[in-house]
Amino acid sequence: MSPTLLGQRYAFRDVNHFYLPLYGYVGQRTAEQWLPLWNPLDHSGLPLVGESSTAVLYPVRYVLFSLPLATTTAMNAYLLLHVLLAGATAWWAAAKIGCRPSGAAAAGIVYALSGSVFSLCCNPPFLVGAAWLPLAVGAAVIRDSGSIRWRVRCVAVALAMMVLGGDPQSALHCVLVIGCWSVARWLFGRRRRWGDAAAWEPLRVGVVGAALAVGLAAIQIAASVDWSLQSDRTDAAGVSINQYGFSLAPWHLVETISSRPFGEPFPLNRRLSKLIPGDGRMWTPSIYASFAVGLAVVLQLLLRSDRRSRPWLMVAILSALLCLGHFGIVWLLQQIPGILPRANSAVGGPYWLLCKIVPGYDSFRYPIKWLPMFAFGCAMVTGRWLGSRPRDADIVVLITLSLVALASVVVTPGCFDGAAAAAEHLSDEYWGPLDVAGGVRLAQVSWTRCFVLALAVAGMRWWQWAAARAARRPARKSAEWAAMGLVALIAVDAGTSAWSLLPRIDVDAEHRLVREAAQPIPAAYRFLRTQSGVWPDHWRTNGSIHRPLEVAVSERMALFGRWHLADGHAVFNSMTSIRSRAMARFWREIRSVTRDQSPKQRTQFWNTARTWLGADGVVHTEGKAAVELEGRTLVRVTTASSADGRPFRVHRRWGAARSLKSILDEMSRTGRVPIPSVGGLSGTPDVSERALAQDDELNPRAKVPADLTIEDDHTVRIRCDQPCLLERLQYQDGNWKALLVSDRGGPAENVPVLRCDVMHQAVLVPAGVWRVSFHYSPWWRWPAIALTVLSILVLVVPAGLFRRFPLGRRRANRSKGSAVT
Repeated sequence: MSPTLLGQRYAFRDVNHFYLPLYGYVGQRTAEQWLPLWNPLDHSGLPLVGESSTAVLYPVRYVLFSLPLATTTAMNAYLLLHVLLAGATAWWAAAKIGCRPSGAAAAGIVYALSGSVFSLCCNPPFLVGAAWLPLAVGAAVIRDSGSIRWRVRCVAVALAMMVLGGDPQSALHCVLVIGCWSVARWLFGRRRRWGDAAAWEPLRVGVVGAALAVGLAAIQIAASVDWSLQSDRTDAAGVSINQYGFSLAPWHLVETISSRPFGEPFPLNRRLSKLIPGDGRMWTPSIYASFAVGLAVVLQLLLRSDRRSRPWLMVAILSALLCLGHFGIVWLLQQIPGILPRANSAVGGPYWLLCKIVPGYDSFRYPIKWLPMFAFGCAMVTGRWLGSRPRDADIVVLITLSLVALASVVVTPGCFDGAAAAAEHLSDEYWGPLDVAGGVRLAQVSWTRCFVLALAVAGMRWWQWAAARAARRPARKSAEWAAMGLVALIAVDAGTSAWSLLPRIDVDAEHRLVREAAQPIPAAYRFLRTQSGVWPDHWRTNGSIHRPLEVAVSERMALFGRWHLADGHAVFNSMTSIRSRAMARFWREIRSVTRDQSPKQRTQFWNTARTWLGADGVVHTEGKAAVELEGRTLVRVTTASSADGRPFRVHRRWGAARSLKSILDEMSRTGRVPIPSVGGLSGTPDVSERALAQDDELNPRAKVPADLTIEDDHTVRIRCDQPCLLERLQYQDGNWKALLVSDRGGPAENVPVLRCDVMHQAVLVPAGVWRVSFHYSPWWRWPAIALTVLSILVLVVPAGLFRRFPLGRRRANRSKGSAVT
């Protein structure tokens, strides 16, 4: 709530330049039509619903961004709602496994405010997944969470919301955990029989709930699958380098007990872990939830005294191991000099095994996305620990941890002596040079905080222990007060850590700087973003506490990420979560063609390529220069437009389909746009042969004797004296259809929309006067809508329909909490 009340917003990573403008744009589109299917402003067009991160059909986004609110306010409310939902679902799950009220409250607090979950405010789709995760897993594996029918519905709704919210990977993680839970219960149960209904009940609930969730999210799933099959994630030549892109380095596990043992990355660059080889890319500044969480996990690991906490501890441990990603067994061996220096470091690790075992899982990215499941397991262990009777071992472990924290305060400066020289090469393009001294101070403060918290928790637990030994009612009341005090301490600890986890900026200051510094963007059909050095060199060499504001304003001025959507500009090389295979190949071939070109040749080539792509505008970011305004250093952005771009082109010559490489090679060699190459011409071979026989000296884009009247981006009126090719500068993903209507009357003709030059679409138009209209009609639309409606009916219909499912029956008169035995 604080960003909204203070007139601020979070300004880090994707929420800063990707989801804020994207959700505003999607809100505009859904206000115009309930199911917008196509986005013409990114690349050369792509399916809006097919890009799952758009959350077009997610009910919460649909409602919030349709309200008369500023986009920033709507986003703040969106994030706040899901943080609260994460806490509520974790509290519910903890209560259902038998935690006392204080333990359930603590579980909700530490889950929602943990670095693993709260940091996802910078990545809203993943926050949606984390918010619904406890409900999906808890309803399936906790037998006391309700009737079978209720549990199936909860699982179905939670999984469907994850998918609709843009995080299908977390939904899959829930299904995998539910399956492993059932297998573990069968393996370690008292009666190891295949027919043991109690052991397999979670899996049955999970499978039926997942099947119903598929129906509820059928539109989103069908669109995403259809688009993913055409994306670069299925391109063998372009295997994603991001499969292990965000892996949790093992040394960051110490953040379970200390909030900032390696400093912090912003607004000043004071992240000491960058000095450790292999630290990798940062996902969250810290995975810290509360000192109590680390303490509870350590106690359960050492003592294993609470039988009901064991499965949740295993969930936390396995999730943490999966987060390690490329830090596999081979990585351990590579720490010995000369051993397997060029081998894949992920081999032998849990995440590598998961990619090998689960079909299609390797198309997902980021091992560290298992962090919410890790946080959930830890929260359940913490809830159980808080409600347990204090033991002598608690005090022993607390004293040990306090001594470790005190020793770390003393030892930390010595660990980074002489690191200043190495830090000179670790300057960040956003946050500036690495401040080792500042990072050491932050680490010492973090360990001092850990020491104080250890003493405070020890005092609270001793209070609980002393009150529990007394049999009098006032003493029991005192124990309750001690538990409440411990919950309050946990809330303050987790809240203060979350408060400083992500950078925030003042929205009014951002808008003022953008108005004063940004140049007006001229009209253009499509822009191409170019850059020289990306961001100001001043950022890399100088740190500033105002850097988050400078970055946010500069990204908006440069149309970085998806800021072009905020003002309705089309950008060819914009940032998307899933790009087409054709786009990925285009950039690979571009790098190959321009690698050996001189600057003059490269400029000439890109001028030709811009004409071919229909990009009549340029937005150029000059990283070597900067704009100084109100004491802030901003990027210099220049824009230009010839304003001659059009969504349609007409050709009298065309050829058979060619590869991107041959098209780009010809442009590089001749400096001219080649005649269009069209696929699917097998029905009219004479047209292709006649086109290829034309005189090569002629202008390949010679005008057709035709009149062209563009009514809108989808419709055009054309009069031509000979058969011609009408090219539309939008991508053909296989779902575009075209309708020809003659001015002479007669029925409308459905004509095939062909793929033109790989990146565009085209139709063959006979001689005459025609009105040509393009419409997007995916094959899956009506079947998916029907399946969704049917699934909603099943969800709300009287539950008698479920009685025939062999999901097992609830046993009567069992004690509370027996669900997780």
